[in-house]
Amino acid sequence: MNLRISLAVLATLFFLSACGYEGDGEFAADGVWPFRYYELSLPDVPFEQNTETTFNLSGYKSHGRSLLRITFTAKNPVEFHKLHLPVSITMSTNGDEVFVRDGSLNQHFLRMRSEGATSWPADDEWDCRFPYADSRINSQAVPFDSENDPTPTTQLTCSHFVPTDQSESRLRISIPDIGAGIEEAVVKVKLSSSWK
Repeated sequence: MNLRISLAVLATLFFLSACGYEGDGEFAADGVWPFRYYELSLPDVPFEQNTETTFNLSGYKSHGRSLLRITFTAKNPVEFHKLHLPVSITMSTNGDEVFVRDGSLNQHFLRMRSEGATSWPADDEWDCRFPYADSRINSQAVPFDSENDPTPTTQLTCSHFVPTDQSESRLRISIPDIGAGIEEAVVKVKLSSSWK
């Protein structure tokens, strides 16, 4: 009898730990605490001039920080590495800004190109993976080749770690200028947090 009660209590706690998200998008949790994996897929962001979208993240669970991924998907292949595409992300918790990233998605690539060497993204740069024709370059921790350009692609994903907790959080994404060279695109934003 005590075993049944214990199992019922554990099942209830497990169920309740996956609930509680009240914000925008689709929230999912997998695994057993403390090894849980949390993921939040936010609604698509319009890829238009002077777009600003704010998402409510109330109740988003994490391990204190999350990997923020922004994925641009275009109808036709694009030379993303050549585009000056400024994207601004602001994360606020209880009204206080805890993370601000404001810069062009190709800023890191352009810095490596000017230095002629591979390097990790700086704190103020987006970590974007521009694809190359050579699979050996793509398998590097930081795909880059000082002698060849990345290939045109229909999709570009950029990421950055952001601080997250279960407070009243908001995420604002701003796209001030879509520039030329990319049309009919959609922007997807995803947050994920794991125990390690």
